[in-house]
Amino acid sequence: MKKFFLLIFISFSLLILPKTVEAEQRGIGVYPPIIKITASAPSDISVPISVKNMEDKPIEATISIRPFKIDQSGAINYILYKDYTREVSALIETVVLQEENQNVSKLVFSPNGIKNLKLKIDIGKDQKEKDIYFSVLFLVTNQDSSENTRSLLSIGTATNVLLAIGENTLPSYQDRFSSSVLTSEGNLKFKITLANTGKHFMSIKPQLIIKNVFGKEIEILNLKEENILLGQTKELSNTNPDNLVISGKKYYFGPYIAILSLNTAGQETISNKSITIFVLPGSTIWLLSAGTIIILLIIQRIRVKRRKKN
Repeated sequence: MKKFFLLIFISFSLLILPKTVEAEQRGIGVYPPIIKITASAPSDISVPISVKNMEDKPIEATISIRPFKIDQSGAINYILYKDYTREVSALIETVVLQEENQNVSKLVFSPNGIKNLKLKIDIGKDQKEKDIYFSVLFLVTNQDSSENTRSLLSIGTATNVLLAIGENTLPSYQDRFSSSVLTSEGNLKFKITLANTGKHFMSIKPQLIIKNVFGKEIEILNLKEENILLGQTKELSNTNPDNLVISGKKYYFGPYIAILSLNTAGQETISNKSITIFVLPGSTIWLLSAGTIIILLIIQRIRVKRRKKN
């Protein structure tokens, strides 16, 4: 399998005068960018990690293990050391990286060099059922100074580890799948929300199938795999800013059936939901809306007249 390296640049600058930094030409990459682990206690876990120097010069990288949590927007917030719980602190202390079976806290890279490491986690027998999320950070600090400028630049990358300690059970969640029952001709729009109500993070592969009234498949939308952490709610989208799933094809007059299938990372289907959508010409929807308003007004008038007679 071809390895892809995810580049994440983290910069902290102390500048006396503004200075342009070409960050895209620097940095290190790591594979895999996300590591998902489900294990019971006790367990001795070993996961391979590859780190690559993306620069044409030797560099040194410092390794840091930082637990994190997710806010409502889905952004990663690193937990301060003073806020570590006893359980988190005890587990993080067992996390080490090894190079050739030796623990390492710093890496020295040759130009464009690659390091093949092992992430080791020791889960003790007394560890309770719990989810712990942390990043393995690789930070490179370059000191750049001249007569007129002085800057400190940290360039780094990370792999995020999702660790579920406990039984590997099917996900528990709440979902919402909706669309306009009546819509005008064009692309269909869907609102899909998933909330993780289980004990551990879940990895879901959603698929949306749109059929015509005769059952013929018109379009299949394979949405990206979603990692939804404990207690997190996600609105699904297919690369649009409105958190909507939008069909790639345009639909014209007629009824259509949309089926949402939720599958685990192991391709096990855990849910199927369907909704029916009626696509009408724009003028027809306007006439139906106007007709409905008129009917409601007539009914209201009849009620008022009856009340006056009584």
